[in-house]
Amino acid sequence: MDVKISKDRNIIVILILLSIFALIIISPIFKQILSSIILTIVIYPIYSAIKKRLKSSWISALIVVLILILLSALSIFAISRSLLTETYNLFYSKDFDLSGYLSGSKLESLPFYSQLVESSQSIKAIILSKITDLVTSIPSLIFNYIIVLAITFFLLIDGVKGIKSIANLKLIRKKHYNFFMEEIIKITYGIVYGQILVAIVQGFVGGLGIFTGSKLFGISNASPIIWGSLMALSALIPIFGTGLIWGPLSFFRIYQGFLLGDRSLIFYGIFILLWGAIFVANIDGVIRPFFVSSRIKVHPLIVLIGAIGGLMKLGFIGVFVGPLILGLLIKSIDLFFIPEQRK
Repeated sequence: MDVKISKDRNIIVILILLSIFALIIISPIFKQILSSIILTIVIYPIYSAIKKRLKSSWISALIVVLILILLSALSIFAISRSLLTETYNLFYSKDFDLSGYLSGSKLESLPFYSQLVESSQSIKAIILSKITDLVTSIPSLIFNYIIVLAITFFLLIDGVKGIKSIANLKLIRKKHYNFFMEEIIKITYGIVYGQILVAIVQGFVGGLGIFTGSKLFGISNASPIIWGSLMALSALIPIFGTGLIWGPLSFFRIYQGFLLGDRSLIFYGIFILLWGAIFVANIDGVIRPFFVSSRIKVHPLIVLIGAIGGLMKLGFIGVFVGPLILGLLIKSIDLFFIPEQRK
């Protein structure tokens, strides 16, 4: 009996050591693994529908991955040309070189003139530096995307088998296992679809507002696609959201208008401010709770805290992983500590 206990302890020690080494090995691609798991959950219904027709797991998974690659390529191609054109027009226009506006004017003699021009040039340099960093990181982004797609491919084929194998270990009751699987799927769908849908809609409405305002007030180089895309990205940032974009942009245009004595710029800035506050910001309040919170029955505060913590700890993918983990924690508390849930 003592020999058996000793052997069991040795096995446990070996398993713990192997688990530690395994975590060390996968830690460099931990974010990619999390991304793949979430992506697999989201697209699994498409894979299942294709598999029913083709009766082949790997062919169905390959088709789904190819669809993802095609959609990504088409999306990038569809907006890249416009973004490049707008970026060039924006950053090489007078908007970021105020000396072109002020040269020869009375304001040129003011004491803050040089600081103003230097500030505009500094902002331009910072933004162009960030764009350069993004361009230089494209190979790394592509490599990470390939890793995500490769892991997703195998998860689509064998992910369900792996989950069933874990369930066969009988570490928890079957009903509890089923509960967790259902909650993971529901919360993931709610958060992913809700976050992405809200971001797309807000970015589109924000860009539409900038385009409309530029036509109404005769503003050139308004760059609606650039600002709309930035709003879509900022919509994923908790609390501030799209206000990080349309707020400073509107005040910059108003300030620019007062500085240059251009009423069109002043009214354009006011228009952006009102459009952002009335339309863009309220879309978040209407759509996000419906898709993210009400469907998964998790309090909006939990979603908010999870998104903030996840973003700070894991980066972009944390916006989805954070609310998922906190949501599962709340559901687990309900399951194990509320008598009605345990029946």
